[in-house]
Amino acid sequence: MHPLPLLAAPVYEYAYRYGKGFPVPPNLIQGPKILLTDGSNGSAAETFALMFKLRRAGTIIGRRTAGGGIGVALYSQTLVDGGRVGIPNRAAYNPVAGTWDIENYGVTPDIEVDVGVDDWRAGRDPQLERGVQEALRQLASFRKPVSKRPAPPKHP
Repeated sequence: MHPLPLLAAPVYEYAYRYGKGFPVPPNLIQGPKILLTDGSNGSAAETFALMFKLRRAGTIIGRRTAGGGIGVALYSQTLVDGGRVGIPNRAAYNPVAGTWDIENYGVTPDIEVDVGVDDWRAGRDPQLERGVQEALRQLASFRKPVSKRPAPPKHP
């Protein structure tokens, strides 16, 4: 199953005659969602960040992604020395807007946070710290939607 449905709200629910039901899709991640990004995110990680942003699945924190959603699909060439080379032959685009949203640019975070050399040397992760801070802030006001289960139908 693709990960993005797990970020969504229930589409519908099943009700058992006796007991609790369950939402569909199951295993929903309800509540705040934070995605950390930086310039090393590319390829599938970058297209995931784009889908996360387009679906408004949560808050993106960090730095802009690499700008390379391109990939090699079913085409690589064997060289005379036995090595292989792949030539990118696909690119990610936004089908609604008709734009190359990430190619050569990347996905811009909602909240920009950098990890500097001094942070890295000291073992600090300002992006993660800001992500936790933002998740807790959002969680304070989050209320899980209440399911409106109808009464069972009456049959003659």
